[in-house]
Order: sequence, then C-alpha cells, then structure tokens
Amino acid sequence: MSNMKLTLWYIAAIALFTSCTQDELAGDSLPGGARPLVINASGLQAIATPQTRGTLEGNWDGVKTVGVQVEIIPSFPSKEYKVETEDGSGTAHLSPAEPLGAGDMAFWWTSTTETKTVTVWCPYGDGYIPSVWTIPVKQTAEDMQSKDLLCARKEGMTLQDCETGTFEFRHMLSKVRINLKASDYLQNAAKVDVRLLDQYTMANCNDMPQTLSGISTRDHSITPCQLETPGSGCYASYEALVIPLDADEVAATDELIGITVDGAEYVYHLPDDYNNALFLGGYVYTFNITVDAKGLEVSVAQSTAWTSGDDGEGSVALP
Repeated sequence: MSNMKLTLWYIAAIALFTSCTQDELAGDSLPGGARPLVINASGLQAIATPQTRGTLEGNWDGVKTVGVQVEIIPSFPSKEYKVETEDGSGTAHLSPAEPLGAGDMAFWWTSTTETKTVTVWCPYGDGYIPSVWTIPVKQTAEDMQSKDLLCARKEGMTLQDCETGTFEFRHMLSKVRINLKASDYLQNAAKVDVRLLDQYTMANCNDMPQTLSGISTRDHSITPCQLETPGSGCYASYEALVIPLDADEVAATDELIGITVDGAEYVYHLPDDYNNALFLGGYVYTFNITVDAKGLEVSVAQSTAWTSGDDGEGSVALP
C-alpha cells in the first residue's frame, strides 16, 4: 500500500473514531462514545503444592504484562496490556498499559456490531508475537515460567464477548515430569543424571492453528529441572518444557529418556507399536520410572491436560 493510501486510511479511521465519540449517536453506535478493548482472562487452577510454576499455573502469580494484537487492514497493531488480578480469583483483567489515543483505532470499540480478531500472548517479550521460540538444553525452575509460552485467540470477537466472556489461555509447549521411584539402588548411588533424548530446542510459532513446529535438528539432550521436593515415594522428580512432535516425526523404538547411575547408562525407548504424536502442546506427560541394576521399568499415567491445573499424570497411552 502506498504512503498516500495509508495516510488516507488513517485519516478516515480517525474521522470515524471522532464521529463515534459524539453524544448523539444513531444505529448500532455506542452511546457516550467509543470504549477501549479490555479482556477478562481465565487462569489455570493452581495446584496444591506446585514445584515449578508454569506461567498462569498459580493464578497469574508473577505475570505483570501480556501482549495483545488486533488484526485489521492494513496492519496488525500490537500493544502491551497490564495484568490485574484479585487474590484467589483465578482470573485476570487485562487493560492497556498506557492510555489509548485516537490513533489506536484497533483497540477501541465503536459499535455493538463490529467484530475483531484478537490474539493475546505471554510472556510479552519485545512487543511482537514470537515467530520462533527456543527452550534451553539445561532447564531451571526459572525457565519453567519464563520459557512457558501461552497464547489465546478469538476470531469474530464482539463487545458483548469482551464484557461477558473470558479468554482461555493455552500452553503452546508441553511439560514432561519424570519420577524416579525410590530404591536401594538409587539411594546408594553417588551420582544420578536424567536426560530427555532427541529433542528440538527451537520451534516456529504457527498462527493458524496456534501450534509450535520444531526446526533445525532434533538431536538435543535436555536436562530437566530437578524439583526441590520429590513426588511421594520417589527418589527424585524432574520437570522440563519440550517442543511438541508430530506423528510423522516419532518412530517406534525412538530413544526418549536417558538415565545415568554412577556411569551406568539406561535408555527408555518408545514401544515397538507406537505411531502417535508425542508431547502435544498443552499437556503434561508423567513418566514413573523404577531403576535397578537390570534396567528400567517405566509406566505412564492417565491422560491429563496441562490446562486442567492438576499435578499432571501423563497424556499419552504408553505401556
């Protein structure tokens, strides 16, 4: 679009905004003038004793700002929104961090019939929806929040949706929890290391639908964060954020988890008949592993969505 056309578009937009702020509005225009776009966002129910908090996994604890994008022609403007919460409510009120002006047309409601396509993401970052997301190969408790990418999107949003509905955020990554069951073998070990094998550390952020797809090479070992307090009956528990894998990227007998006990190497492979996607975005995968000198015994609990706020007991049917 030429500069002249773009200028004329903005002039027309400002004129529309000005006309909609007059007291004598007719038709579907809003009495009293335009209203700013504000959002009520749902939170994820806090788990009873969270070890590593993903963003929103504690009633918005520690979240100060999010990014908001409204899709219009000729551009998709974005703004920083502040997060205001009520203790224990589990929801948040999102409003512009700075006062809106007449030039912020996309972020005003001017009639009861207009619709918007709105995308909200967290963490806010540099002010743009991330096109690429990376996770560290050695993860910490801090990474479990700062690298936990969440997104919410609504097409055809109306003023009434804004006033009466809530945005539901979705974890773009998946979370893996590994429980090493207590045993004399591990208790007597001097050093135990746990790794997730053959993982991506970089992904493209796809807009429609909102998904992550691994890029570069899937050959990284991720060292998960060891929890301060292990699960019940466990020698140690670990958590990590991982990039989802499509079914065509996963092969039966793929190496998935590596455990080293005083130099002895143990590897868990996917079952021979496995042919599904692995680590779906927004799910928690829990692997309960017993280690002894003979090898590994692995079980995966029932499917659980991360957004349920539960403590995460698996999300894939593995023996």
